[in-house]
Amino acid sequence: MTRIRHLALAALLLLTAACAADVPTDAAPQPDLPPPETEPASVPAAPASTAAPASTAAPDTVAVPRTSARLADHVARQTAPPTSLRIPAIDVDAPVRGVGTDTNGDLEVIDDVEHVGWYRHGPSPGDDGSAVLAAHVDTAKDGPGVFFDLARLEVGDLLEVVRDDGTTTTFVVDGLSRHAKADLPVDDLFARDGTPRLALITCGGDFDPDRRAYSDNVVVTATAADA
Repeated sequence: MTRIRHLALAALLLLTAACAADVPTDAAPQPDLPPPETEPASVPAAPASTAAPASTAAPDTVAVPRTSARLADHVARQTAPPTSLRIPAIDVDAPVRGVGTDTNGDLEVIDDVEHVGWYRHGPSPGDDGSAVLAAHVDTAKDGPGVFFDLARLEVGDLLEVVRDDGTTTTFVVDGLSRHAKADLPVDDLFARDGTPRLALITCGGDFDPDRRAYSDNVVVTATAADA
């Protein structure tokens, strides 16, 4: 994913965690999602291929509203941080690590393809608002990442987030969309109020070897099952 628009009252949030800094020899195969749009699609098209990647991808960025990006003095109300994410439909069972921002106000980088980064200045999964989880689609060094098959999820699939207080919250996928980087609906994805929900973000679209980045973001949204 690559840096997108700097909103009024917005800070840049790097999602380097969702793609790697290595240059691939070939871009990973991309599922047949709907074309980029400014509003999320409620029902995704079926993926085109289940093949493993010939090689892998590069770094990316996402902007979040500045009111959501403030640090310790403006952390969203949280009960317990997430520790793991399970997505049975795509065989994901991955540890989750909280990530903050660096000295530039950008998201700290997840350093491997096997972890999911949780934006720890926003809601925790299961608390009111939209909890943001981001992970690699793949890297040139390590191959497929946690979210390599994210775009293969379907409406109705279940996600489970375990938190460090021992509780598990189940979420139901209600949307899958692909957005050009500049059109990612960050205000919705980083909302701090409303029904407990998840926003899972990774890379997608065409890979540009010169810029070492995919053209789009793939986003899966899900709502708490008991909401």
